[in-house]
Amino acid sequence: MMNSGSFKMLDSEVDNLWKKLDALGLDEVRKRLAMGVFGRRKKLVVEEWIRRNEAIPLNDTSKIDIRNTENIITTRHDKFVTYVKNHKILSIAIFAITALVFLTEGYKSAIYIKNQVFSSNDDHQYQRKTDINGKDGGLKVDLVDGTLISFRPFVRYRIKPEDAPKVVSEVGDKPDVESLLDKLLQQHVLRGIEGLSAIQIRANRSKYEKAITQSMSKELSPLGITVLSMSLGQIIESHRSF
Repeated sequence: MMNSGSFKMLDSEVDNLWKKLDALGLDEVRKRLAMGVFGRRKKLVVEEWIRRNEAIPLNDTSKIDIRNTENIITTRHDKFVTYVKNHKILSIAIFAITALVFLTEGYKSAIYIKNQVFSSNDDHQYQRKTDINGKDGGLKVDLVDGTLISFRPFVRYRIKPEDAPKVVSEVGDKPDVESLLDKLLQQHVLRGIEGLSAIQIRANRSKYEKAITQSMSKELSPLGITVLSMSLGQIIESHRSF
């Protein structure tokens, strides 16, 4: 409802006038307003109609209810913003998931690319290549009974494909894994047979090997390396010369 001092128009009158103005068009309405065709009661409504129509792009020839334009634009804008936000969040989520899958699979593939040996559940074996001093292919240990034993221990292990990323992260590729195994074999074997005699080792060899296997497994399992078994290998005995 529009007011002008003591003059006012009913809503129905405003609606009818607005429709007539729509039919006349902006240029014609301007001319008639300038000529004083519209009375005092209609002038404010006509001026408001012109003001709002001047804000509409000239190439927009669609019939628009000017009084509802702001509400329509606001509603559509809100819906559009909501749509964009929702789809933006969805797009980000899809991108993040895709990136995570790609990185995970790529990370898993890293060790396979370097060494196909870690691409399956096959068992692997590593035999120590150097002694304590790095001189030959075995360990030499003086036992408490004066016996000098020489041997090359080896370990059977497994790296599951799903554990490959952890191995790559914590240890490295196959050469790094074997370097770690070489170091741990020496440490765990020496601790395992410390204080034993040649007779004790011969009599309870499997017992000591099992204990060494368990101690190595406890240390390597958190890294993704499963120790299956460990063996002292062929043992050569000799006696120290005094």
